[in-house]
Amino acid sequence: MEIEFGAPNAPFGHVGDCSLYISYDANAAQFVKIANLPDCRSQINTRVPILLPRELPAGDAILRWDQYALHQGNFIEWYVQCADIAVTASSFAKDWGSFNKFSIPAVYPSSIREYRRSTAVPGDDDFYMTGPACVDDCINQCALTAEGEVGYTGYGGEARQEPCGPAPMPSPSPVPVPLPGPNPTPPSVETCEPVGNCDAYSWCTQTGYVEWCNSQDECSAPFCKTASSAPTPSPTTLPPAPVPMPMPTPTPTNRRRCVPTLEGFYNDPALYGPICQAQEQGNVCTAPMCRWEEASLSQQSVRRHRFLGPALIQGRADVESNIVLNANEL
Repeated sequence: MEIEFGAPNAPFGHVGDCSLYISYDANAAQFVKIANLPDCRSQINTRVPILLPRELPAGDAILRWDQYALHQGNFIEWYVQCADIAVTASSFAKDWGSFNKFSIPAVYPSSIREYRRSTAVPGDDDFYMTGPACVDDCINQCALTAEGEVGYTGYGGEARQEPCGPAPMPSPSPVPVPLPGPNPTPPSVETCEPVGNCDAYSWCTQTGYVEWCNSQDECSAPFCKTASSAPTPSPTTLPPAPVPMPMPTPTPTNRRRCVPTLEGFYNDPALYGPICQAQEQGNVCTAPMCRWEEASLSQQSVRRHRFLGPALIQGRADVESNIVLNANEL
């Protein structure tokens, strides 16, 4: 799922933090939290990818976006938008009645002293977010308001069956020993596989990433790719191969590289460089995060690829349509 908040005539917004909530109640009296958006004015008028928690049940729901604005200095201003959405459940879905739900007014303190310094930004020692815990602390920057954090207000959160972090890698399969004689050639099998490995990041597991790609009706870039497992030919006895004649080394030609645009929200090359490199391996380069760059011969070099930046897996979730939230003002 992707969201967009802001308006063309409000390019700067107010200092403060935003959050996303979801409710399946008809009167929207009870919610659970699904995402934190710290210093959200830095993402105004930008499409922001959000990964829905896999525990959410299927059905019609209400999505709530809110911001506590801290620019006044002695009191808080609130900005809120809601939208109707439809959620498609995964195999891990739970019943809505089992969630640790809450009423929105109860989870936010009324005193501005309970909120961060207005000029603090993510990365500062005294930066924190105020609010309840999310359904899943491992996604959408939800660790900022997890139980035990400075800004946690005592509401929300769900018991996790496993900790955040990389999943164990499976043991390698033994190499099959070919039998003598001709064998029938098995047909090739097409699978939907991830573009890269996300086990290096605390919010992502490669096992979940593989399951997510396998669950897609269409295997589409930039996050997944179609792979064919070619059959292994049976060994046969061949006559001695002739000694090849030396051939001139071909002159490398220019090729394209997928690089960050370094525009707007995507202005950190250390963060978005690996994401664009990962997309390049699938022969895609998705704007506005990345762009194609023609690499000259002098620019070509052998490099080690790193896959999957922090936002890669968050680019799509099982929601029937993208939700675009346009607040009148931030």
